[in-house]
Amino acid sequence: QPDEVLLVMDATVGQRAGPQARTLNEAVGITGVIITKMDGTGKGGGVLSAVAEIKTPVYFIGTGEHMEDFEIFNPKKFLSRLLGLGDLESLMEAFKETNITEEEAEESVNKLMSGKFNLKDMYDVWEKFSQPGILQKLVESLPLSKLPGGPKIDPTDIE
Repeated sequence: QPDEVLLVMDATVGQRAGPQARTLNEAVGITGVIITKMDGTGKGGGVLSAVAEIKTPVYFIGTGEHMEDFEIFNPKKFLSRLLGLGDLESLMEAFKETNITEEEAEESVNKLMSGKFNLKDMYDVWEKFSQPGILQKLVESLPLSKLPGGPKIDPTDIE
């Protein structure tokens, strides 16, 4: 007898998620859900309604192909992504991954505002943001593509 029975659902499944989750829940008694492929075009709305229908918590979401892309489910972040409002929390997490200190950020801003920001400074900033996955996380956290006439950015084209 397992302690947990987890249903792993693809965010792109759409409205088929409800009947699938209901049938499986009746058969085995689902205790939690993992939503995958949150980095694609599907935003997980169908999965969210299925989860509400079977009254089961979401434990994790997958936002990419690597272990660091497996996140503990955060309802605020999820709804923000679903509604296309951007994700301030993920944006801040991505900035933390750059290892830029507050002093370095302030110094860069001061140089930029005073016209003393040079090519070396730009290279230093770019080097910190060019670590694998950081630029993609930054772009995915912004609601730019949801703005009327806003740019359609494919984060995979950045790196």
